[in-house]
Amino acid sequence: MRSKAERDQRWHQKQREKREKHEQRLLRDRQAMDWHDAAVATGQKRYLARANNGELISYLHEEYGVTRGHSNLVIRTVWGWVVLVTTMLFLVGMMAWIMVAAARDTPGGLHGGYWFALAISLLLLFVAGRYMVIEAKATILRRQRGLPTPSGGPMPAVNPGPGNYTR
Repeated sequence: MRSKAERDQRWHQKQREKREKHEQRLLRDRQAMDWHDAAVATGQKRYLARANNGELISYLHEEYGVTRGHSNLVIRTVWGWVVLVTTMLFLVGMMAWIMVAAARDTPGGLHGGYWFALAISLLLLFVAGRYMVIEAKATILRRQRGLPTPSGGPMPAVNPGPGNYTR
């Protein structure tokens, strides 16, 4: 068993290491913000966001993909979008099958609610398919450029401009 002096010395050493690590991260964050500000000043459309590895990264619009910064459920991967689109395709197919069966049973016509539900479902399917393509392209670009996946939403600014960040 270690003495109290040894434990205290070890604890202080760990605290110094944590402080140094934190200061290094702050320095890297400041460098990333400065680089991001310079890129935005040249007219590039960029998002400053934390990556999955904890680093602050400046992403181009096409590298960022679909937004991730909400507190509710968000689909973050291409495979998540593929599952959603596949499920929606199945549901739209079932709706169309039900509509055809209902049209055979009632030759007078279909209820307007069927058409409305089908139209909304097709619209949602289109949007989900578009998001799937956007995320797939962003994933490919990030892999080609060696960038990590963004973990959250872009850093908001009260008054968007270089150097003005709220986080």
